Amino acid sequence: MPADKLLGDHNKESDPDVKAALKAAINQNIDAIAGAMKEAGAGGDVKASLHKRMALSDIKNVVVIYAENRGFDNLYGLFPGANGVPA
Repeated sequence: MPADKLLGDHNKESDPDVKAALKAAINQNIDAIAGAMKEAGAGGDVKASLHKRMALSDIKNVVVIYAENRGFDNLYGLFPGANGVPA
């Protein structure tokens, strides 16, 4: 699904199948966040609990595609922890 659809208002989607998929993804994320909050409890580690629920450790590869003549530092040099040189 294109990123613009994920970041846009799902209520404005005209395709009923796409709208249903967006609603399902939103509800799944809300459930994961709510479950992590409940699991962590008062004063608990919500970030660790959410990380466990979202199965982020299962990600094996990340592919980044960007415009021609762009480098890491040009795109990500200012990101915290990127260890890049701001372009």
